[in-house]
Amino acid sequence: MPTPSKTWHTLALELRGQQVSATLDGQKRFEKTLDFVPSGRIGLWSKADSQVLFDDFAVTPLGGAP
Repeated sequence: MPTPSKTWHTLALELRGQQVSATLDGQKRFEKTLDFVPSGRIGLWSKADSQVLFDDFAVTPLGGAP
């Protein structure tokens, strides 16, 4: 998804069981049902030719989640 350079963007991912969705700058951009309920770690990745800065990275349990 093309995004303007040299500006901050807000990326939010939500995982509920097997349902995952992604929101970029307030607009839902992706939804998918996974084959399994994921567990484990979170990783961040960018293309090798880009420079990416992250600020205020947080993982927050959703209401009702264990």
